[in-house]
Amino acid sequence: SPIAPNEFANHFNNLKLSEVIFKKCSEVHPDRFKELKGNIDNIDQDFRSVKIKVDSKILEYDYAVDCRGYPEDYSNYHISKSLPLNSCFAYTIKKPGDWKHTYHKAHKNGWMFGIPLKTRQGWGYLFNDNITTEEESLMDLSNILKTTIKKSDIKEFKFKPYRAKKFLEGRIIKNGNRGLFYEPIEALSGVFYDIVNRALWDLIMGGRDINSVNEWLNDISLRYENFICFAYHGGSVYKTKFWEKAVEYTSSHLKKNDIWNQTIM
Repeated sequence: SPIAPNEFANHFNNLKLSEVIFKKCSEVHPDRFKELKGNIDNIDQDFRSVKIKVDSKILEYDYAVDCRGYPEDYSNYHISKSLPLNSCFAYTIKKPGDWKHTYHKAHKNGWMFGIPLKTRQGWGYLFNDNITTEEESLMDLSNILKTTIKKSDIKEFKFKPYRAKKFLEGRIIKNGNRGLFYEPIEALSGVFYDIVNRALWDLIMGGRDINSVNEWLNDISLRYENFICFAYHGGSVYKTKFWEKAVEYTSSHLKKNDIWNQTIM
């Protein structure tokens, strides 16, 4: 099925996740795990190893997973022309969320998510700033949440929907936002991060070579793009410029798409 079956998900504080994981790794593998903190000045490699310059000190490893966030330069990335979003307003309500699901709510300019946490509520209003102005988006978000929201109340994120042309180059593999980011829908990124790590493990263990790793990850990323297009292509209850464009872009993408045809077959 193009739509994954119902599954459970956990919401967590991503700023504290590494603290929990690193502590656990240190307890389970005290002789094999070490956490190093510092500023990465440069990453270089040859056919034998990866050399990472951290605070002017050169550290040498067999392989490296590059999770340094959004790329500074998109020349080595494919930018999707089919996905309709490029902006997000993140807004926090400082009281616990009392519902037991993740909101995915269509609005006239895109869609929004709502995350219930123990100490706060996290809301994300997604739109396309080439179609909807910031002023219109703030007014719409205020109407939805029934409170006056000013620009100073939100955190604004602008993004491109992209994937790396090559996830694995030599001994360095791109993961996290360094490798792929489309948009927040369905939290697909977290699943993909795990697949990237598994691909590197397969390479190290001799089960894959560089070409097959890149082909596998590229194929999966294309299927994710198709899935997102499928979620949009039927439109919503709103007959607005955003949804007209969203249906146009995504429907056009799915037509004459070999991978999509394989999926629905």
